[in-house]
Amino acid sequence: REEFGWRSMLRQAQLIDFATIPSMLLMVWQVEGGSRTHWISLSYLRSVSALLAFEELKGLGAIRIGSGELLHELTSMGLRFLALAVCFASTIFLLEVLGEPPWVEPSKISTAMGDLTFLTMMYWICETITTVGYGDFAPKTIFARMVTILCMITGFAFLGLELEGLFSIIARRKKGSGSYIKTKRKHVVLVGGGVQQADELLLLAFLEELFHVSYRTGWPDLVVMVADVQGMERIREMIDGHLEWTARQQIHYLVGSPLNMADLKRCRCDVASVVFVLSDTSGKNDPQVEDKENLLRALSLKNSFPQTPLRLMLLLQESKEKAFGVGILPHLCLAMNELKHSLFWQSCRCKGWNTLLCNLMVTTETDDIDTYGLAESPWAQEYIQGVGHEVYGLLPAKEFWGMSFGDLTVEAHKRAGICVFAAQIHGKIEPAPLKRLKSVNANTVLFALAQDEADLEGVATEDPNADWREVFSQNRKLWAEQTP
Repeated sequence: REEFGWRSMLRQAQLIDFATIPSMLLMVWQVEGGSRTHWISLSYLRSVSALLAFEELKGLGAIRIGSGELLHELTSMGLRFLALAVCFASTIFLLEVLGEPPWVEPSKISTAMGDLTFLTMMYWICETITTVGYGDFAPKTIFARMVTILCMITGFAFLGLELEGLFSIIARRKKGSGSYIKTKRKHVVLVGGGVQQADELLLLAFLEELFHVSYRTGWPDLVVMVADVQGMERIREMIDGHLEWTARQQIHYLVGSPLNMADLKRCRCDVASVVFVLSDTSGKNDPQVEDKENLLRALSLKNSFPQTPLRLMLLLQESKEKAFGVGILPHLCLAMNELKHSLFWQSCRCKGWNTLLCNLMVTTETDDIDTYGLAESPWAQEYIQGVGHEVYGLLPAKEFWGMSFGDLTVEAHKRAGICVFAAQIHGKIEPAPLKRLKSVNANTVLFALAQDEADLEGVATEDPNADWREVFSQNRKLWAEQTP
């Protein structure tokens, strides 16, 4: 589904195909027809496609060039330079063959310096400021030469200052001492012991879900706060080896401490969509010490920016009780030890419970599932279809207002084939509230199982300004204020 979406046609490789294939087909048609007429061809851009294919195959491990990192980098650098040289040389050759556009000739003015136009002078100024100096043009009058001297000095100083600023930004980025610049996208902040210890299993599972291809259009920016430069480099190297390039461009690394207000401001925690405090599950730290440190991080965030959504991950159940005692609400934190016990108990009561829950929580593309040749079996087909289902939140369309939960569930399945299984009542999520939810309204948040978000069409509201997440938070806050 993703490969044939219209957004996939805007990728670099596809744009090159659109620019080169028509001219190549035209040349083949002319040769087969006996014509030798040559026309504009952009086939030299295929060198970039070859470079992209090489980089992708190298990333997948299909191409190995010796065993040294230096040899790999030299080979890649040589191919990148070759592709760059081919593209620029071919473009300049093509433009020179085509000659000057007809509208340029009337704008030329004959001077002692030569036949000049504004574009010619822009070319010469860039040539002079960058100290290239081909010598194809030179000022002849005394005043023009004086201005040229001023241009050289000013340009040299300008380039020096601008390059210094650029190198300073690059140096701060390498040290993680810069600041996150807020964009139009939502952004998520990631801190905690799991980040400090570079817990690979935890972080990669988190990132693969956050940057899953199914949600490409809604990918947020991610700010990762680590304690030191070495930790930042470890996490960067780990992420670079697993996430695709487009996802990596939305990840920002900063060195700092959640206990420091200035560092929290650098991460723009004041406007973050959510801040995750993840615990280290690798066992490198004592669980009590790990929970204590993460609890302090969460308290610092809560006290500094109380309006910013927070999610706290702890290891021990007693640590969760301490979090309640210091004002962190129950729905904002979880204890892994308690969760494991609950899952074990439920799996004893209901066979396949853990498999069902994991399949609902983890986004999976059915096309990517390796069925080991069992796809033709009825049970395998049902399993694959079930794995493709995910949990979606929604606000009901207007025609469902006033219905009971049971009637809405039946009608939604008839219309769209989705299964509405839970609703928010009094700020909490309740599964199958057949007796409690007698009438659905515009602010009733529902939860459904569906193959894709597009399956919700006809059941979910079409109001573009209605966001079930915002309504969910408002309902929860309203009920908390009303509860003594």
